[in-house]
Amino acid sequence: MVLTRSPRGLWVCMSRPSAAGGRAADPDDPDELLTAGGPDGEEEGDVAAAMASMAAREAALRAEAEAAGGGAGRRAPAEELEGVVDFGDDDDGGGSRKRRRLDGGKAAGGGAGSKGGAGGTAVKASGRGNFTPGSLIRAGTNAAASDGAGWADLGLAASLAGQLESLGFAAPTAIQRQVLPVLLAGRDALVRAQTGSGKTLCYLLPIIHDLQAQQPRISRGEGTYAIILAPTRELSIQVLDVASSLLRRYHWLVAGLLIGGENRAHEKARLRKGVTLLAASPGRLLDHLNSTASFRTSELRWLVLDEADRLLDLGFEAKLREITELLNRRSAAAEGAEQKNCEEEAGEEDEEQEDVEGGSGRGGGGEGKGKKAGGAGGKAQRGGGGGVGPLERRRTVLLSATLHRQLGALAELALQDPAVVGFEMKQTSSGTQLTAAASAGNPSALPEGDDGTAGLSTYSLPASLRQSWVEVPAKERLAALAALLRSRTARQRVGGTKVVVFLSSCDGVEFHHHVLGDMWTAVAGGPLLPRRCALLKLHGDMPQRERTETFGSFAKEGDGVLLCTDVAARGLDFPNVTTIIQYDVPGAPSEYVHRVGRSARMGATGEAVLLLMPHEVPYVNLLRSKGVLLEQEQLDKLARWMPTPPPEAAPPLKRRDGAADGGGAARQLAQHFLRLLAGAVSRDPHAAQLANDAFRSYVRAYATHGSELKPVFSVRNLHLGHVAHAFCLMEPPRMVGGSGTAAERKRRKREALEAADASRRRKMKQAARRVAS
Repeated sequence: MVLTRSPRGLWVCMSRPSAAGGRAADPDDPDELLTAGGPDGEEEGDVAAAMASMAAREAALRAEAEAAGGGAGRRAPAEELEGVVDFGDDDDGGGSRKRRRLDGGKAAGGGAGSKGGAGGTAVKASGRGNFTPGSLIRAGTNAAASDGAGWADLGLAASLAGQLESLGFAAPTAIQRQVLPVLLAGRDALVRAQTGSGKTLCYLLPIIHDLQAQQPRISRGEGTYAIILAPTRELSIQVLDVASSLLRRYHWLVAGLLIGGENRAHEKARLRKGVTLLAASPGRLLDHLNSTASFRTSELRWLVLDEADRLLDLGFEAKLREITELLNRRSAAAEGAEQKNCEEEAGEEDEEQEDVEGGSGRGGGGEGKGKKAGGAGGKAQRGGGGGVGPLERRRTVLLSATLHRQLGALAELALQDPAVVGFEMKQTSSGTQLTAAASAGNPSALPEGDDGTAGLSTYSLPASLRQSWVEVPAKERLAALAALLRSRTARQRVGGTKVVVFLSSCDGVEFHHHVLGDMWTAVAGGPLLPRRCALLKLHGDMPQRERTETFGSFAKEGDGVLLCTDVAARGLDFPNVTTIIQYDVPGAPSEYVHRVGRSARMGATGEAVLLLMPHEVPYVNLLRSKGVLLEQEQLDKLARWMPTPPPEAAPPLKRRDGAADGGGAARQLAQHFLRLLAGAVSRDPHAAQLANDAFRSYVRAYATHGSELKPVFSVRNLHLGHVAHAFCLMEPPRMVGGSGTAAERKRRKREALEAADASRRRKMKQAARRVAS
């Protein structure tokens, strides 16, 4: 028996020619193959079985190609392998595939694509670590939506509704029931979405519904059809994850990612090949719009600004304006090029008509004219009509959780006759003015922005979120944090226990991750957390690979504690977050709301604990004036969870005015343990440097609170010696601004990147030597 390939591309088993000069069976004649003789009957049976299997496979492939809707005999494009970049069709640019697009609401069929597997994801770049798009999505317990309309009732394609149900999203939330009909109708929208309400699906579902319905199918070579801007890299990764899960049935739609910290060459390769739906951070998107010629946006149909208020807070207003103007110019240039092509074709048709009228080929000329006119008409309809501009063809969505001063100006720049959900929009002599709007489903007003916008008095938080605060002296802050972590992670819960701890600086995250991890184990003789509970960190100075790995690990962990800055305070949806601990004060009340929004999402229960020093207690009254009610929790109730020194190092307790009762003894032991920990920090140069940098960063961050918060958060109210004690320092550093500067952090970040690169190269060389040996 031999294995050979027929001219039709099929591998077939054949008997060798006999010694008597017999010929082999013709591989293009199945009947001859099945009847060809051989030296024994077993080989004939094998050949028959192989041919039957191949015939069934070929029939299945033909049926799949016909079901894909591409015409008889045309096979649907194969799923792209992750990590492989194909440059075979880069030069085409989509120019040879001019199509007539139908509006999503009018297109028939819906492009089910139910046979799609895990398609639709972009090429995996080296900066993403162990993250796989589509692996983190989860459906929350959305009890409030059970009495509303289903997904299909809102107008979504049946295949998309089925994909949602397969992912566990049984029914839409209240905000989704409000927003989806608006976007499916083709209008721009300005949306107020409460944290944890499911706003990501509010814009992803209409986008995917629109793109999957286009006939003929969209090709990735035509460029980008949807761009979603998010304020942080982690939120962009989360959007990509949700989009990849929804696109599993639509393998011809490709999702991709553009964020800082990634390899730009890899991103250029993905853009050159084409990315249909793109999640991006503003800086990296603007970079590629200016420098990547192969980045095609002429067919852009959707632009989404997620967490628009946070984008403005982070200083992206100028970049957002530049991005909008660049996209408008690109679309206008594409419209002009199409119009010019139509005029040239019309001129050629007139010349041909004149020639035809003077000759005998009138019938053929008329046919050619009709064909070209039909093509021109298709192009005009694709753009929405000859006089339609780029903004009218593109749908733009702004989503925000708070009212920001510049939000009205941004809406005026980016939106055309928008539908407004959760806001009230008025045109005044000074421009667009936004105010809060109360609805029947959510009568509470919108939270004010960080700029103190007037007219908005209260916040809207989930009723399933329990909020409390603890008054803690400055020198006992670290002990209180340890007690909170031990008390919240001691009992194993069904579904896991996850705690998020917010700190004010990157240096603070680094210090506490080091001290609460290995150093704590060395001093106490055992770990602070149960062994099942991982201790992770996340902040903006980490290399992107580490940030992505931390994001994916914490989402997948059953139990864990995440120490982070406000980089994780917006939009991120970690599953089963049971407790939020605000170790460092958030500042503006709106930031408090966004921090606690990481818990009690989609109807789940959760709690939020705020640690306040005695002079910070008036902050509770400020939150109460905004409708946020917190219960006080006594520090003595945490006494039994406080850290204690090893038995051989435990000092005799001092009893003063009953202090050894009611938690006083435990707090004394905790203070002695912290002194032991401070001694260990002082003997470790690396830990001592982390402690000094963290202390300085904390004081500098404390000094940056806005003027409206200065009466509560004033640096002059800090007892620097006690604050230093919480950072395991024997005495406070003399110069708060003398070290730990931004340049120093950048230097450490650069060194970490170089070390990681050197480690990767070393591992590659070792692998090469093993292969060679």
